[in-house]
Amino acid sequence: MIDAKLLRENPDVVRAALTKRGESTDLVDQILVADSERRSSISAFEALRAEQKSLGKEVAQAKGDERTALLERTKAVAADVKANEAAAKEAGHEVKVGKQKIAGEGAATVYDDKDGLVKLVVEAKYGEILGAHIVGNRACDMIAELVAVMELEGGYQELARTVHPHPTVSEAILDAARAVDGWAIHA
Repeated sequence: MIDAKLLRENPDVVRAALTKRGESTDLVDQILVADSERRSSISAFEALRAEQKSLGKEVAQAKGDERTALLERTKAVAADVKANEAAAKEAGHEVKVGKQKIAGEGAATVYDDKDGLVKLVVEAKYGEILGAHIVGNRACDMIAELVAVMELEGGYQELARTVHPHPTVSEAILDAARAVDGWAIHA
């Protein structure tokens, strides 16, 4: 097992130990880059969560036009977890994309809330979720599922096989995961 903290704080010691055993040290830099990206993603998510919490408090206390403006701002907050498609390609990943419009889900009609989209950017070979974007009124309610799957090193395949209640807006995550391979139900 690799101790990421040890590797982060003492990469030269780890390289020396690997060299002494006749092992390649190439993996050290790859792990350091991946660890840095992961820590950056967590920071970005925490900042998004803080903004969400702040906006929620402001909306609850606002009145009139101020409330309307804040509600419009919250609608515009995109839940952007880790990477976008262009950044993933620039990083050398072969990517596949799955998209699902929220309007395609039954709950969108039930709740009269059809604006929005879920987009997954995944690594083509193993299915790792490199990035996720959710735009819509319920983005903040749905992003935690994607963060949990990413944190637990699951792939889009796990999302595609996970039961999502019907009718709910979160079915858009299920269909976006299935859309990666072209079999979204509500597309």
